[in-house]
Amino acid sequence: MRPPICEICDSEFLFDHSSGLLYFKVTPEGREFDRRVREEGITGHPPDAGWFCEEHYEKAVKLTHLTLSEALKTIREQAEKGNKRI
Repeated sequence: MRPPICEICDSEFLFDHSSGLLYFKVTPEGREFDRRVREEGITGHPPDAGWFCEEHYEKAVKLTHLTLSEALKTIREQAEKGNKRI
């Protein structure tokens, strides 16, 4: 598992109730990872999960129905449109 570094802003953080690891829509890569965990006992960071700091967590929670890459793209596009710092 990777350490808690935000997928959006690359900030390191101590996770709590307003930040943390989120799981997104399962992809073929995620299914393969899960299979290998079960059958081969591999370890690592799940490809369908990402860490989010306090600033980006709530935005990401609302997008867990998407894949991780779709959610990241959406959050970044929203920030760009709003001229907000991501």
